[in-house]
Amino acid sequence: MRRVLSLLIALSFSFTLLAIPSAAVDTSGICGENLTWLFSEDTGTLTISGTGNMQDFAYGTSPWTELNDAILTVVIGDGVSRIGDFAFNGCKNMTEITISNNVFSIGNCAFQNTSLESVMIPAGVRDIADKAFYLCPKLREIHVAEENPAYSVIDNVLFNKDGSTLVLCPMKKSGSYIIPDGVIFVGNSAFMNCHELLDLSIPASVTEIGVRAFANTGIKAFHVAEDNPNYQVIDGVLYNRSGSELVSCSRSIMSDFIIPNGVTEISPYAFFGNIGITSVTIPDSVNRIGSYAFNGCEGLTSVIIPDSITNIAFGVFGTCSSMKSVTIPDNVTKIESRAFIGCSSLTDVYYAGTIDQWAALDIESDNEDLINATIHFDSTGSESAPEPEPEPRKDQTSFSDVDSSAYYAEAVHWAANHEPLITNGVGDGRFDPAGIVNRAQAVTFLWRAVGCPEPETSVSSFTDVTDPNAYYYKAVLWAAEKNITNGVGDGTFNLTGELSYGHMLTFLWRAITGKTASSYGTWYSEAMDWAKAYSLDSGLSIDAIGYCPRGDVVYFLWRQMA
Repeated sequence: MRRVLSLLIALSFSFTLLAIPSAAVDTSGICGENLTWLFSEDTGTLTISGTGNMQDFAYGTSPWTELNDAILTVVIGDGVSRIGDFAFNGCKNMTEITISNNVFSIGNCAFQNTSLESVMIPAGVRDIADKAFYLCPKLREIHVAEENPAYSVIDNVLFNKDGSTLVLCPMKKSGSYIIPDGVIFVGNSAFMNCHELLDLSIPASVTEIGVRAFANTGIKAFHVAEDNPNYQVIDGVLYNRSGSELVSCSRSIMSDFIIPNGVTEISPYAFFGNIGITSVTIPDSVNRIGSYAFNGCEGLTSVIIPDSITNIAFGVFGTCSSMKSVTIPDNVTKIESRAFIGCSSLTDVYYAGTIDQWAALDIESDNEDLINATIHFDSTGSESAPEPEPEPRKDQTSFSDVDSSAYYAEAVHWAANHEPLITNGVGDGRFDPAGIVNRAQAVTFLWRAVGCPEPETSVSSFTDVTDPNAYYYKAVLWAAEKNITNGVGDGTFNLTGELSYGHMLTFLWRAITGKTASSYGTWYSEAMDWAKAYSLDSGLSIDAIGYCPRGDVVYFLWRQMA
């Protein structure tokens, strides 16, 4: 391991995150039939002017995309009536938005991946898309104009006007939350990605819970009113009242999980992002597994799909990066797109049918990890698939979302080609440099960067680190032994806790220097000063308590360990 100590070397890697656009980059243009946009280099303000609807954009296609990192503030002019889909997606340094009273609608993912901490919904807004504020990790306050006839706010949570629909809980909501009595519908994506929310109470009035409502949260305990006729909690898992539908699995469920016999449906996103689960037993009573149900379960090593399943849904096992084997019944007639995308460890597929049946199976796009695995056919003597020649490790030189000029580009290349591998992205050819990193992932990246040393002990001291087969298990044990981390103070490591800059730089500082605690100020003070001394923060806008994205995590590791 080599340290970058030379000021000369450090300066050679320094550049500015909030780069002033070059002359070649447009700073004005058209964004609707009668709308124009103008960016001010002096203030970092993007202003939308004119009349009518802003056009809808696809991911990463807004006309100001090249300016995303430089945009700090957005002003929506008085004549604008609609904010388009994905309009300001990826403006990760944007902290302020002014929406005029004439805006009627806010589109899907309009403010995705921004740094908004507070938002004011003016009187004119009547429609807010489910994921308008998706992945806004710093959002803690939502305000609504009193005269708005469509929306209201209680305790910084967004509701419809009469309070019967809970629309959106901001990502920074933490601790416990009690849904107010009178709420009938918990909206689509309402609590999605609320990583710091640990405890949720559902009143008797709730009759419907929308898709993705509790996806990828930190909820460790659900509570449902005893007189709720529609939902119940059994051993930390939310079901419908009859027990036929598994709605959402809390983060208290770790290691092995057995779905009760009698469950017929696993809801979409039910286990989404639960990295603690390493195996799941699905009974034959289950006849439907919803899309994304197990997506992002990075600790899941194998799964047996029961004979009752005929369709493997969209994205259902995507990014289960530790999955080594899957058993598929011959009743399956279709495997939808992205069902196994990002399953980079998948080596063996056990298929109950014949080679001819496999050939006739409708396998949609983005399932290469499944297709390229070794297929084991039934044991009745049918022909086996030929053993594929082992492929040499590919030099991962590019990701579709990593610009070669980005300050973290070389660091991403290093991490994807490091021996042992530090990270190979999130699947679909993407690295997701602005993506959220949790504490389990961060210490695993660090552990891999130093060569995956074996910990001296095999027993974890943390109550939430219990599965020796989990991808992060040895990394957490090693980090604890080296006093790089001692958890969060309640006997847990908090695997899914959102990684802040303070956490990441403290982990790195302790690993490099051997120090175990800051000698002054807060627990991160000395680490932050150390980072500044070695110019790790050069050109970056770092907030010790702000979330540290994937691009910056590998950038810091590369600067000190490449």
